[in-house]
Amino acid sequence: MGRSIVFILIFILMASALAIRPVAADNSPQNVFNIEMMIQVDASGMAHFTVYAVLKDPYYRAYFSRIAANNTTRARDEFKDFVRQLVYTNLKDDFNNKLAVQGLNSTIYLPAGGPVSLLKNWSAVVSFDMTNFLVGSKRTLRCPVYGPLNFVFRGHVFSYRWSKLTLILPTEYNIENLAPAPNELADHVAVWKGGDFIPLIQLTSGEVSVMKFLNETHKTIVLSYNPNQGYLQFTANFSGANASDTVKTLLLDAFRGTMHPVSMSGRIEGDQLIIVGVTHPQVKYSESLTEKQWEVMVRLPGSFNEITVKGGKYKLVSPTLVLIRVTKRRTTPYLYGALTITFVSALVVFLVKGRRKKEKGSREGVDVDADSISPEDNEGGE
Repeated sequence: MGRSIVFILIFILMASALAIRPVAADNSPQNVFNIEMMIQVDASGMAHFTVYAVLKDPYYRAYFSRIAANNTTRARDEFKDFVRQLVYTNLKDDFNNKLAVQGLNSTIYLPAGGPVSLLKNWSAVVSFDMTNFLVGSKRTLRCPVYGPLNFVFRGHVFSYRWSKLTLILPTEYNIENLAPAPNELADHVAVWKGGDFIPLIQLTSGEVSVMKFLNETHKTIVLSYNPNQGYLQFTANFSGANASDTVKTLLLDAFRGTMHPVSMSGRIEGDQLIIVGVTHPQVKYSESLTEKQWEVMVRLPGSFNEITVKGGKYKLVSPTLVLIRVTKRRTTPYLYGALTITFVSALVVFLVKGRRKKEKGSREGVDVDADSISPEDNEGGE
C-alpha cells in the first residue's frame, strides 16, 4: 500500500513537470514569414525597429484567403493578431528576457495604432521603439541583447530567421566592433544577410576615438603667410594611425573652432590624415626706411610634434599659440627715391635760407648809402 502511494505521488509529480515544461526547442529556422528587419539607434541607446514581414507559409496563406473570401475585415483582424503574436511579441519577449538576465529592463513605445500595420498580399510592417538597446555611457556603448533570437510557434522554439538585417548606428560614436562582421558597412550603416541574431555591437564616442588617434600619430603642421594677399595657408598631417570618418569630422570641427578658416578640406590617405586650409589671421604691421614687417598670431587646435613656417620666423608663445614674423626689405628704387627726396628737400631748404640772407643783406646796404648823403650834396645837386 505504501509503495502504491509513493508510485502515485511520483507519477503525479512527473505529470506536473511535463505539464509545466517549456515548449520544445527546435534548431530549425522559422518558415512562416519572410522577414527583413531595420534597427536605427540614436546616441541615447534607444532603437527604432521596423520589421517587414511577408507571410509565406502556404497553409496560413490559404487559411486567411478562405476567410477573406467571406469576410475581409475578419481576415485582416486575424492576420493582424497573427503578426503581432509571432513577429512582435516574440521579438519583444526575447529582448526582455536577455535584458533581465543582466539586471536591465526596457521600455517599449508603440505607435498610436499599435505595432502592426497591414500591407497588401498578406504582409505587414511592425514598428516600435525600445530603450536600452545600447547601454553604457557617453564614452562607450554596447548591445546587451546580442545573440540568437527565438521564434515560438505551435509549441516549438524555432530560430527567428530573417533574410536581411540593416543596422543604422549613431554617427556620434565610432564603431569598435561588430560581430559577426556585416556583409556591408558604410557610413555607420551595416547590413547582414540571412541570419537569426542581433549582432554584438561595441561603440566608442568620437572624443575617445580622437584622443586615441592623436596619441598614436605623429603630428606636423606647415604654415605660410602671404603678406600681399593677407592670408595664411596651413597643412596639417597626422600620420601613423588609421583615421575614421568620425575622427576626421571632429578634427575638422576643432580647426574651424580655433583657426576660423575661410576654406578647408580633409582627406585620408592610408595611415595619414591630411587637413589643408586658408585663414585670415590677426596681423600687426610696421615699417621703417629699410624694411616692412608683419607679426602674425596663429592659434592652433592642439600641440604638434613639428611646426614649419615658410617665408618667415616663428616662436611659440604657448604649445598652441604661434607668433610668426615676416620681414621684407625695401626695394632699391624706393631707397633711391627716398634719398633723392631727402637731398632735394635739404637743397631746397639750403637755397631758401641763402636767398633770405642775400635779400636781407641787400636791404641793409641801401640804408647805409642813404645815411651817408648829406643835405649839402642834395642842395648842390639841385
